[in-house]
Formats: sequence, structure tokens, C-alpha cells
Amino acid sequence: MARHLVLWQLLVLQFMGCTHVTTIPIATTSLPPTDKSPAKVALVLEKQFSEFKYQLKQMGDTFEYPLGEAFQNYARNVTGSRFAQVSIFPVAPESAEGIDGILFPKVVKVEESRGLFTWTERRVVAVVEWTLKDRYNQKIIWLNTFDAEAGRVPGPAWHVKENEGRLFQDLFDQLSLKTQKAFVESKEFELLGGTP
Repeated sequence: MARHLVLWQLLVLQFMGCTHVTTIPIATTSLPPTDKSPAKVALVLEKQFSEFKYQLKQMGDTFEYPLGEAFQNYARNVTGSRFAQVSIFPVAPESAEGIDGILFPKVVKVEESRGLFTWTERRVVAVVEWTLKDRYNQKIIWLNTFDAEAGRVPGPAWHVKENEGRLFQDLFDQLSLKTQKAFVESKEFELLGGTP
């Protein structure tokens, strides 16, 4: 009886699937130098952004990628490249004293397509929305969405982990460069704090 119970439990576990958590080290993107605005901005990194986890379900298994730290580094990097003074908050600051604008990044989605074989290209897409709000009434001054897409062939088993790291690095590099470019070119950003 006990033997049958153990076999039944093993069978159930086999079909329940497993969760595989993969942490990928993603370096902060090297951005081109820009003329920094003297405006003081608040960067709000809410929990949904700073603790973002991407999940992929495939063949009964769940593959989870904690990307919150990478998204935080990306947000700090692009705002720091544009503004001389950036204050980080987990929620919108109650007082606007000493702040010229409030920035809210939000992960809209992370999706991917992958084949069943190691020679099939794996593609990942990330979409991030940025909102700039007025320091006093928090009305939206500027809203923009940035997408990045990267692809890479996983390759043989001994290169899969390395190529996965490169895939996500490419994704965040592209996202960072696109976001910085928009920050530099935006007229709304130039007017913050009375900047000409």
C-alpha cells in the first residue's frame, strides 16, 4: 500500500511541472555622454517595477527571470545620464519641494518566442512606459513607450547560459540607448526647472 502511494505521488509530481528560477547578471549599459539638465527629478521605482519577474510557461514548467534589479539599474542609468540630480523614491513623493518633475517607469511587458531546438533563434521583447508628471499637481507632462527586441541562437548546451546572458544584455543595452535618446531630444525635459 505504501509503495503504491509513493509511486502515485511521484507520478503526480512529474505532471505538475517545476519552476526554474534563473538569475542573469546584466551589466549597466555604457551610455554616450550628454549635456545634463540642472533640473532636479524624482525617479519613482514602484514595487511592480523594482521587483519585476518575467515568467515563461513551457511544456508544464515555469521559467522565472527576476529582472527587477536590471530594470532598476536601467532606470537609474538613463535618468542619471540626463539629469544632474536624481532622487529615488519607492512611491510618489508627497512633497514636491526641491523637485522639478517626477518620473515613473513601468514595465508594460516582457515576452519571448523560442523554438524547441538549440539551433532555433530565441527572441525577447521588452516594452517600458515612462511618464513625466508635474511636480505640483502630478498632471502628465510627457508620456512615451520604448520597446527593445533581441535575438540569439542558444547554441550547444555548454553555451546556452552564456548566450542567454548576452541575449538579455543586448535587450537592456538597446532599451537604455533608445530611452536616453528620447530623454535628450524631448522638449518637455528641456523645459524642466526653467532649463532653456
